[in-house]
Amino acid sequence: MRQVSIERLFSDNRERLNLTWRAGRQGGNRVLTGDFSPNFKLSLAYKDLGLATALAASLGVPSLMGAAAYQLHALAMGAGLAAEDQSATIKVLEACTGVPARATKGNAPG
Repeated sequence: MRQVSIERLFSDNRERLNLTWRAGRQGGNRVLTGDFSPNFKLSLAYKDLGLATALAASLGVPSLMGAAAYQLHALAMGAGLAAEDQSATIKVLEACTGVPARATKGNAPG
């Protein structure tokens, strides 16, 4: 099976997907290098997602992605990641899939 580096996918799609703010440059590089120091704590994102999904439900508006994000954040909260940056949810995805999503030495962004 052909291997594709996470850094390559990120850099090849950065401009096309207009990833220019948090997730695009600084945030993406922080996730790839494993820096989960809080920029926006996971506990706060979890609270906000809970409020947003509850509001959507009260209005009868489907929020499929919001509900999925809320569940992912709930798993991360249960894993003790509340004080880390919200991007630490990648740790949950890595644990669930068994596939590392972060850069390894030699392909880390620089």
